[in-house]
This record gives sequence, C-alpha cells and structure tokens, in this order.
Amino acid sequence: MRMSRRMGLNGAGPVYESREFAADFSTASGFTMRSGHLDRQARRVVATPPNFLANLPLGALVRVNDTYNASAGNFLVFGKETLAHNVVTLIRNKLGTARTLGATGGKYEGCQMDAFLEDTYFASLGSVAKAAALTVDVPVYTGDRQTLYTIKRRAFLPSYGEIVGGVGDGVYTGLFSNTNADRQAFTEANAGAAWFIRTAWIDQVGQPNYFHGFLATGGVMLVLGTTSNCVRPCIALPATQRVDTAPNPDGSYNLLGTQTTVTASFDYAFEGLDKRPVNAAVSMKHYENPGTLITFQLCNNMGDGSPAWENAEMNASHTFANKTKTAPAWAIGVRMHISVGVGEGSGGAVGEFVVQARV
Repeated sequence: MRMSRRMGLNGAGPVYESREFAADFSTASGFTMRSGHLDRQARRVVATPPNFLANLPLGALVRVNDTYNASAGNFLVFGKETLAHNVVTLIRNKLGTARTLGATGGKYEGCQMDAFLEDTYFASLGSVAKAAALTVDVPVYTGDRQTLYTIKRRAFLPSYGEIVGGVGDGVYTGLFSNTNADRQAFTEANAGAAWFIRTAWIDQVGQPNYFHGFLATGGVMLVLGTTSNCVRPCIALPATQRVDTAPNPDGSYNLLGTQTTVTASFDYAFEGLDKRPVNAAVSMKHYENPGTLITFQLCNNMGDGSPAWENAEMNASHTFANKTKTAPAWAIGVRMHISVGVGEGSGGAVGEFVVQARV
C-alpha cells in the first residue's frame, strides 16, 4: 500500500516532517529498528523488541519444565549453532536420576539410555519445549569407535567433543571451561554425582564396553556402559524461539508458546509546543509489506510521566480528549504498533508516516 495524501485539518497547524521506519523481526540475532529522516523536534523514545533464545548468553537458565526426577527442571544454554545453523542446544542444569546406559561395544545408538531419552524422557518435557524441540543430526561413533556417523534425535546426551573438545562427535560449545570444578554436576538435592556422556572411550584400545563420563569432582572417568550413572539430557530448539524479556526470580527465562504474530511498539515525541494540541492526524506516506498490521495511538502530553494515549484511526482527524499536562510543555506523541506473522514475508515493515496537528 502506498499513500501520499496528507490529511487536511480545520485550521491546520504545522505539518511535521515525515518519519521513516524499518522493523525487522526475521533475524535470530534479534530485532532491528532503523530511523531515517529525523525531524528536528522528533525523537524515538521507546523501543520494545521481542526476545529470542539466541539472545541469551551461554549458561543462561531456561525453564523447560520437564518432569524428570518428579521436579520441573531448568536447562542451561549449552551451544549456539554447534549442532546446526540457527539451532540452540540446551543441557539440563541438574542431574537426572541414575540410570543404566545399557550400551555394549562402545555404541550409543540404540542403547537403553538412547531409547529412554528419545521416548520416555522426551514425553516428560513441558508443552512449550516439546512443541518447539527440533529433531537434529547428532554425531556418534560406530561400535568399533573408529567411524563417525549421525543419528536423528529429539533428546540426547552431550558428547566429549561438545564439553571438552578435541573429539569428532561434536563441536566444543564453550559452556564448560574444562576445569574439573566447572564440569561438576549436582542432583536436585545439590549432591555432587558422576554422570555419563554419549562418547565411547576411544583412547583405550581393547576396552570396547567403556564410555566417557565425569566424576563427582568433575574429573574425566572411564565407565562401563553396563553400569548406572546420572545423566544431563540435551534438547535443541530454534534460535528464533521466543523467551520472556525478563527472567523469573530464580534467573530462569520462560519459553513462550507458539504465536502467529509478534508485536513491537515504538514511541515518537514532537516536543516543546507552547499551546495545547487540539487535534492531529497520522497517515502513511509510504508503506511496504501489506501482510504487516500497523496501528497508531496519539497523545498531546508526551512529556508527562504517564501520557494519555488515545486510539487514532489512520488517515482521519483525531480530536484529543485530554486537556491537561504535568510537564512544562505540551508535546505530541505517536505510538506505532507493528504486528507481523512470524516467518511471513520479510518479517517486518518499511515505510514513512506523516503527522499533522493543529494547536
């Protein structure tokens, strides 16, 4: 939609300069807002972008709400783009109850733990995490521990390559500093315990039934695949998975359910008016991406701590109901709401709007 007509008002006052905008919701790295031609009296006051999982740092807590151990678990951001492009890997913060790996010949695929994680454990995930979880290619070793291949999994154990590095069954994620203390893990009761990973003990010829693991002290251990130890399950989510903008009291971030649209709001102020603005109109001078919904609110006391926002119909004169202010001067505020379907079109909007006002 393209519009160039400027709205006429009774006794029209100054026409403020047009304002360019560009909002992009399509990138996993976050949100961009570009402002071009700035009127000398206009400034952008507020921008509230959506938050994405990719924006959280390594080690950030994410509330997955699995029911492993009969308690809702938090996960840590474990890796970014280490399994695949635009994928974030999460690892359980607390250890899961000790179980048997049930692997022989150094083969993770099809072992008891592999089957448990893919079926029973995955079913225990909270509804949002379960709906968002990706099936990813997980690198593992063959039974002879000489050849790498990939298996498709929704839940899996971490690998030596991902935690320590130097082994081909995963890219080092950077979460663990590779000190023993950093690799220590704790149960829900905060007791240190040993834990399994999915990597066979490839350094030891003649030990086909052994796997890597970590002691309660965090040191590397050699462990039989037929024994029982704790585990830290992993899942993979899209980098564009939305999370709350602010954490919970415990520091964890909630995963937000699937939404058809993402909305952000932007405030602009036209300040320093000597007289009270009586009415105003906002219209689009130029607009692209008709799949995006843009609505406006106006106020005439933008300098106040709590401006009196009023819904305004685009391309129509709006008479302000508000007649009071607490700030020294009157100021017109324009609040633009941009809503776009996730993954639709360019994932944003580009254009210019024009404001006219009478004081």
